[in-house]
Amino acid sequence: MDDAPQQAVWTPPTFNLSAAPSEACLFELSSAEENFARCAKIAPDGSSFIAQCEDHSLQIYDFSKYAFDSSLYRGIGRPDVALQLRASYRIVDHRERQIAPHSLAFASSGERLYCGFEDAIEVFDVGYPGEGTRLHTTPSKKSKDGLKGIISALAFSNYHSTSDELLFAAGSLTPVTGNIALFSGDGDKGPLMFVGGGPGAGVTQLQFNNYRPYMLYAAYRGNASGLIYSWDIRSRIDEPLAIYDGRPESDALYVRDETERPTSSPKAKNQKLRFDVDIGGRYIGSGNWAGEVMLFDAETVETTLSQNVDSMDGGYEDDLTTLTIPPILRFNGHQDTVASVAFQPWRAELLTVSGSRHFDLGEEDSSEDEDEDLIEDDVGRGSAKAVVKRKGPTVLDNSIKLWNVAPPI
Repeated sequence: MDDAPQQAVWTPPTFNLSAAPSEACLFELSSAEENFARCAKIAPDGSSFIAQCEDHSLQIYDFSKYAFDSSLYRGIGRPDVALQLRASYRIVDHRERQIAPHSLAFASSGERLYCGFEDAIEVFDVGYPGEGTRLHTTPSKKSKDGLKGIISALAFSNYHSTSDELLFAAGSLTPVTGNIALFSGDGDKGPLMFVGGGPGAGVTQLQFNNYRPYMLYAAYRGNASGLIYSWDIRSRIDEPLAIYDGRPESDALYVRDETERPTSSPKAKNQKLRFDVDIGGRYIGSGNWAGEVMLFDAETVETTLSQNVDSMDGGYEDDLTTLTIPPILRFNGHQDTVASVAFQPWRAELLTVSGSRHFDLGEEDSSEDEDEDLIEDDVGRGSAKAVVKRKGPTVLDNSIKLWNVAPPI
C-alpha cells in the first residue's frame, strides 16, 4: 500500500453557462444616491474588493462578512474598511507642476509602479516614495515616431518575472489604428513593436491572459465601444486574432456585417467599459450600456485559431481572417450601464457594477414677474427671459452585484 502523501492539485473554478446566473449578493454604496461605482477589482486572494466611485472615493467591501457555503448568501453589503495613506509618488513636469496619471499598473513582481500620462510613463520604486524615472514613449513632441498621446492603459504579461525581461503593453487615447505598443525590461529603449489592426479609437483597457500570457486584449471607446480586440503577440500582430462582440442585441442602429469590421452604434458612450479574464484564462466577462453582462469562451476560440495557424505552411499572413465572436452567455444584470466586470479568483462568481450619468435639461420656465430678468429691446419694451433650469445628473442604477455562476449542486 502506498502511504505517500497525495499532492493537492489546484483546478480553476467551473462555470455553468447554460443559463443565466443567480444573484448572490447586493452591495450598496455608502454615499449619496447620485454616486455610482465606475469600476471594481477583486483582491488576488478573493477576500475583498475595492470600488472606485464617481465621487472620487474608494470603498472596500469584505467578502468574509458573509457565510460562504453551499447555499446562496444573499444580503446587503456595505463598505467595511477605512483606507490609510502609506506613501505618495509625484510626477513633475518641466515646469515643476504635478501631473495626474491617466493609467496605473504594478509590475508582475509588485516592486514597481508604472504611471502613464502624455507621451511618457513614470516608473516608481514602491519602496522609495517620491519622484520616479521617466520613460518617454516618443522622442519629442514634434516627432511622429513612437507612441503618441496620453498613455491611457498599461498591462503586464506574466510570461517573464525578472525586471530585465519584463514585457508590458501600453495604449494611447490617440485615435489611430496602431496606438498600442509593446515594451521590454525598463522600457528605456523605446517600443519593441506596435500592435496594429485596431479600430482607430482611444484605448481604455489592456489585459494579458494569465494562463496564455501571449494573448493580449484591448478595449476601446467611441466607435469601438463594447468590442474587445485580441492579439497573439507570438506571431502576427498587425491584425487582431479575434474581436469579441459585446454590443447590445437590442440596439438596431449598428450594422453586423460579417465581411467588415464591427463598429458600435451612435448610442455607444465614451464611458469606460472594463472587462476581465478569469484566472484559468478561459472566459472573458464584459458589460455594455444596455445593462447586459456577457461571457465569452476565449479558450476554445483561441485554441482553434492557433491550430489553424499551425496548419498553415507559411500562409499565415495572408490566409488568417479576424473572427468576430459572439458571447456564449448574455443576461440582463442591471438597469443602467454595466461599467465593470470582475471574476472571483477562487470561486465561480462574477462581480458587476452599474451606473452612469444621465442629464435632464428640464423645462423652459417663462414668466413676466418682477423677479424675472427683462431684456430691453431697441424701443425700450421689456420681454420675458426664458430661464432653463438644468438639473444635476441622475443615476438609474448604482448597484454592485455578485453572481453565482457555479454549476447546480
